[in-house]
Amino acid sequence: MGSPCSLNGECVASRARRGVCVCRKGWRGPRCESLDLGVSRSSIHGENASWTWGGSPIVDEAGQHHLFFSYLTHGCGILHYCSNSRVIHLTARDPLGPFEFSDVALEPRSPPAWDSGATHGPTIHRIPN
Repeated sequence: MGSPCSLNGECVASRARRGVCVCRKGWRGPRCESLDLGVSRSSIHGENASWTWGGSPIVDEAGQHHLFFSYLTHGCGILHYCSNSRVIHLTARDPLGPFEFSDVALEPRSPPAWDSGATHGPTIHRIPN
């Protein structure tokens, strides 16, 4: 039998029940089974029912924060990333935002273009001078 507190807390006796989990910092839930990630003041607003995937941030020389991520259009889920994913570019002065839309950095092209299968999952890297 597994740990009653998912190895993320301690089971303590209670009059009402056999035992109650007291979770370690960073964990929550009746069995300490969920990460307690807290609340962020950062958010990205877009179309209703849109999916996003990943996120690759970078800071430029002027201190401007740039975020690139996959954005699925038309309310499509992740299974339709080949035809409905775009790479969106947002900017902010603070790493926690608010971020503002800058542009669509990449979108799928028609065959036979090399990137016609999917424009998805960007990673941004600084190239040293």
